Amino acid sequence: MVGRGDLRTMSRHGTCALTNAKEHAERRQDVRYRVREGAFAVLPDCRIVGEIVDISKGGLALRYIIGNEDLSGSSGLDILFAGGKFHLAGVPIRTVSDSVMPDDFYSDSVTTRRRGIQFGEMTPEQRNEVKSFIGKHTRGEV
Repeated sequence: MVGRGDLRTMSRHGTCALTNAKEHAERRQDVRYRVREGAFAVLPDCRIVGEIVDISKGGLALRYIIGNEDLSGSSGLDILFAGGKFHLAGVPIRTVSDSVMPDDFYSDSVTTRRRGIQFGEMTPEQRNEVKSFIGKHTRGEV
């Protein structure tokens, strides 16, 4: 039985691991902010478009739907806000978690997942754009 505050995560090898949400949060170095509706991340290498759930100066979490596709890792992403209000391309990344979202109501062939992403070494311009995004498109701390 999974206790409250526990997350099930899928490793790269397809095995399921149980991690405590509090321990995971303690590893974060930056404050995370809830993102307003209309923010998306695109991982072109693995053909994922997902809704950004939260963001910090050091990374973001996105929610996405996947069928039976075989996804490879991605080394970069684009951050977009609906209506062309924001576009930041080519942000270097590393996936740190990828888990099935609870209470999935889709069929067996479609799954909603949450992916945790750490930003890599960004240019000064990219760092400034992330700060600008946080200032304009978020609605408080997580």
